Amino acid sequence: MNSKEYYQKKNNGFINYWQKSRQNRFKYASLQSIYFITPLSVIMQLLEGYKSFIFINFMIKFIIGLISYFLLTYFITFVLHEKRFKKLTNKSKNLITNSQKFVKEITIGALKLIIAGIFIGYFKSYDFWIAILLATKVAFDIYALVLKPIRKKWILLFGMLLTCVAGLIGEKWGVTNGYWEYHKIENSLPLWLPFAWILAFIFLYKLESKLIVLLKNKTLRNKIILAIILALLLPAFGEIITIKMGVWTYYWPYQIFGVPLYAFLCLAFVHMLVYFILHLIFKKLNIKDTVFN
Repeated sequence: MNSKEYYQKKNNGFINYWQKSRQNRFKYASLQSIYFITPLSVIMQLLEGYKSFIFINFMIKFIIGLISYFLLTYFITFVLHEKRFKKLTNKSKNLITNSQKFVKEITIGALKLIIAGIFIGYFKSYDFWIAILLATKVAFDIYALVLKPIRKKWILLFGMLLTCVAGLIGEKWGVTNGYWEYHKIENSLPLWLPFAWILAFIFLYKLESKLIVLLKNKTLRNKIILAIILALLLPAFGEIITIKMGVWTYYWPYQIFGVPLYAFLCLAFVHMLVYFILHLIFKKLNIKDTVFN
């Protein structure tokens, strides 16, 4: 069998497999998440040791992993398989209208996060003044996004608050249980942390607003795919810098440049939870918005 026949056979096998799996998207994502997260959670717990086993903490991590992998499978893996299936059956569609501008916007966003990470890392001992500066930036963004437009979207303030509260709950849980630790501060959590979570929401909202207009099909599915990818990957750029500069340290295993797998999943979980809630609110109130409705 030559290489052409091999790949043809492989593609035919995928088409036969996907014709059945694509019939029930929810079932496919549910089974895949269970098959992946269940053994992974057990193996990671075994590596951590029986002495460190706490059922509630194990279940929290298991549920977060299960939901995160379900969202990843439902909105990304399924779509990638579907795109491959349509390509093989001559039904594919281009997702992005201007790839060059799309990459440019993501690159600029990543550079902003790197610069912010360097700033916080260099001035980490000045906790109060970092908080003042970030609070000023939050006030400026609130004016630009909410107060200045003719059609004011007050609901975005709720999104900022929701992200802040969810983020701080996660931060308190992580620090209390010893999963990570902040350095060079008097309290367990830095004063600038609430404003950083609010700015994370603003950053993703503004970036998604720029990228969505470059999508060929601006469907909810494509918006969610974009949101998950951004929430999974971009925040890590800033975290890698701040971790290397000694702002905080993760104690979870399986790290990539100091950022553990669980951190990626938790960040995506928080942002996607806020995304779904705001989408439902915008849709219920019939508020037009590039990102959420």
